[in-house]
Amino acid sequence: MGAAVDVAAQWIEKNATILTCVGIAVLVLLVSTLYLICRRDGERRSPPGPTRWPLLGSYLNMALLGRENTHRFFPMVHKTYGQVARIYFGQYPMILVSGYDAIHDAFVKQEENTIDRPSVLPGIKAIKRLGKGVLFASGEDWVGPGKLLRSGLATILRSVEYEQILTEEVKILIDDFSNEGKISFQPGGSIDMAVLSCRYAAITGKRLTHTDPKLEKVLKYLDDISKYGGTLSPVAMVPLLKYLPFTGKAYRNLIGAYHGLHAMLMGELEDRKPTYDGGRPNSVIDFFLKEQRNNPDSTPYSDGNIAVGMEECFTAGGPPIGWTLGWAVIHITGHPSVQTTCQEEIDKVCGKSRQVRFSDIDNLPNVRAALYETQRLVTVVPNSAPHLTRGDMTLNGFHIPGQTIIATHIRSAHMDETQWKNPEDFDPSRFLDGGRVKIPPAFMPFGIGPRKCAGSAIAEREVVMMFASLLKEFTFSCENTMVYDGIGTVAGVRPPENNITVCKRA
Repeated sequence: MGAAVDVAAQWIEKNATILTCVGIAVLVLLVSTLYLICRRDGERRSPPGPTRWPLLGSYLNMALLGRENTHRFFPMVHKTYGQVARIYFGQYPMILVSGYDAIHDAFVKQEENTIDRPSVLPGIKAIKRLGKGVLFASGEDWVGPGKLLRSGLATILRSVEYEQILTEEVKILIDDFSNEGKISFQPGGSIDMAVLSCRYAAITGKRLTHTDPKLEKVLKYLDDISKYGGTLSPVAMVPLLKYLPFTGKAYRNLIGAYHGLHAMLMGELEDRKPTYDGGRPNSVIDFFLKEQRNNPDSTPYSDGNIAVGMEECFTAGGPPIGWTLGWAVIHITGHPSVQTTCQEEIDKVCGKSRQVRFSDIDNLPNVRAALYETQRLVTVVPNSAPHLTRGDMTLNGFHIPGQTIIATHIRSAHMDETQWKNPEDFDPSRFLDGGRVKIPPAFMPFGIGPRKCAGSAIAEREVVMMFASLLKEFTFSCENTMVYDGIGTVAGVRPPENNITVCKRA
């Protein structure tokens, strides 16, 4: 044994240089391999995010914030995990993109890869059984109908008939405010009815009175959809919940609201078919019927798809307009000097005797700036509808695989300190430049990129005209401390209750 050891020692001593070189080579190989593995993992690393809970995913994290504070979950994720984070809606992972730079990269620079919508989510599948509509359609199912809806709404907005309807609704709203004395901006009030009446006329061509059962039904449907959180709510996204007693009832109410609204609009579509002569369209229904006649075998223009598209005009564009107007009055009440500036501007442009017109809007920069600042500070719809990546992409150094659900955290862009000075303050001057309105690139209340809300133009003009009309007629004040904490759901942020005093201007 001793001799063998001596021989081995002599061999090692004789070949020490070779062994050293081999050792160094192995070490270099190991280090290089580890470096390449770490580099590859770094290049393909997944975004971080909060704990994924069984069945519920991130919904439990939202629930811990309280039922009316779920909208606070997304800013918390942004602050904790950065601009690109992973959350779970039930069992479905979703990438939440926050901050203007990351949002612009994902949905503008890489828009071709993020232009589609997911179709596998249970909440979407449950309400799209009778048609894809426009909001959640992709590819050719979206391109044609999306352009048609955008151009159709723009045409309606420019029509004399629609301006007359909006003017008459404003008169009713002014009369209601004159009689109330105090307002609290809760769902179902005068503002919601006025907005809904205008929206119903734009979509169906029919103007309904505020006491019409149809309008009251639509209001109830939209209230249920907002209350239960829409297509991305827990009851819609977690299949098990629809079988449990309490959550099962909420699920049935939510899906029943969508289907009830769909059935009502299918009825309006059937009523309009025999009477539409193919001439100049004066409603969303007319635009789609004209296209349907030109393309009778085209699936995107089937009755079911048209009805779902009209339903989306209500769900995506109805409540947010009323909420925005309510929020604008709240903020203008809390900032009397801004209110006075706006009123002086309206008096100069419109005088004392006539109502505000669409043609006045471009000459009311201070009014528009106050409204835009409200939209920025509140962000009534804090997140975009979900998108779907077509292929792999890299975002802020993170690897996002193809067919991944991805969404814009709009509020984060509106509160981005790299884009806005003192973003927590109400400061309409951000939107003014030498007496003209300027729109900073980080302002995106209707979304960003090619999937920006198709009804953004009509929504903006409606709410500016209503807001200016109210300021022309009334001065708003509040004896108590103003409340600015909104009432949030997954779908949006409603105005809080404030007992605001309405005084008729001399």
